[in-house]
Amino acid sequence: MKTPIFKMKLAFAFIAIGVLLSTTMKTTAQGYYGQYFNWIASNSSIISDWTVINNANLDGVVGAKVLFTPKWDPNGIYNNFNSGIWYDGSNWDIYNENTSDSIPVGSSFNILIPSTHGTIFTHTVTATGDYMTTINNLATNGDPNKLVFITHNFGTAGGVINNHAAGVWYDGSNWEIYNENLVPLSTGTVFNVFAVDSGANAFVHQATIANSFSNYTVIDNPLLNGNPNASIIVTHNYNPNYLSSAIYDTIPLGVWFNGANWTIYHQDMTPITNLACYNVLICGNINAGITGYFADKAINLNPNPAKDNITITCQQQSIIEISNFEGQRIKTLIASGNKTNIDISALPSGVYFVEVKTEKEVAVTKFIKE
Repeated sequence: MKTPIFKMKLAFAFIAIGVLLSTTMKTTAQGYYGQYFNWIASNSSIISDWTVINNANLDGVVGAKVLFTPKWDPNGIYNNFNSGIWYDGSNWDIYNENTSDSIPVGSSFNILIPSTHGTIFTHTVTATGDYMTTINNLATNGDPNKLVFITHNFGTAGGVINNHAAGVWYDGSNWEIYNENLVPLSTGTVFNVFAVDSGANAFVHQATIANSFSNYTVIDNPLLNGNPNASIIVTHNYNPNYLSSAIYDTIPLGVWFNGANWTIYHQDMTPITNLACYNVLICGNINAGITGYFADKAINLNPNPAKDNITITCQQQSIIEISNFEGQRIKTLIASGNKTNIDISALPSGVYFVEVKTEKEVAVTKFIKE
């Protein structure tokens, strides 16, 4: 088994002789939550159990905080290992936590560098002997509706490996990070944490008998349906506040587009557990369609709260979609003028999200139906 020091030395040796040439770097786009891109591991970027990320926004940035999710597309590659990130002295790398199995050539990863519309921070395990660790941050404390996304961060030399699938859960007052197989976390283990409010671009998906097939569960979301260019990040959520779950998921996860919808799948091909829940973050679209987001102030919605009707004011011709709190699309309209009146009288009381989509941008806001 390789040690962290060995990884460091080997990485520097390859860099020194100029072997780390990458033909896999994708254009970084600015999305609602920050910069994002897709990374594909090639022969030139793989060193044993890790792939060296070559991206101008990360290279040489030792303090960068990154989230990633493995992606089956476009090469159909499974990587049935827990994975994390680490900094080799000049680049950030994605590595297999067992430090012995190589990253397969063609492996794909959705990568997000969070910077907006949420709080990004690192959490370090300080207690010993427990499989969970309490997050103490003003952005998450006392908020069961917050959506939390995590990536294990080995850091630099002397970091701590965590060769276990990890998820999040809310204990009644704080969010916790935990090992799904209940193996104790080691002191010093670090996670990158991104906390956001739920909305059209961040929601909980629950696997059900109706939406799950073999090792994957199908996501139904208006921003993702029929959109193969989307980039999403997922984290398993043990107990969302508004859904019945309490499910452990010990299997490494990935995402893939099945031709019509995005799905969350088990890397080892075992069935997805019924009622398991996953936090889903939509970073944006890669290389096609929507390329950015405009601020909520670009649209005006009133009244809010509303009982029978809402009026949406937007300066551009657009498509308006209304979704419920679970991300299910309720209404779709085409707005040709500046003001669009919408009848909401038949909707149940609750929180709803409105997306106003132009050819290249998306605005998101929400309203309360009384």
